[in-house]
Amino acid sequence: GELPGGRAVHTMHVGSYDDLPRTYEAIGTWAKEQGHTLATAMWETYLDDPSAVTDPATLRTEIHWLLAD
Repeated sequence: GELPGGRAVHTMHVGSYDDLPRTYEAIGTWAKEQGHTLATAMWETYLDDPSAVTDPATLRTEIHWLLAD
């Protein structure tokens, strides 16, 4: 596949995958406060193998979300 280019919000989520919605909410809040609109394109990069991690609180996930403006 091919990822779209452009300006994007980038953050690191550390913790369980179950907590990802909180990070997405924080991205949305930040974008709104900064006067940005988020595009529909976003992707996650998983930096750890969940089968090799004993503590889900240490899982690292990069989140990239394109800006529409």
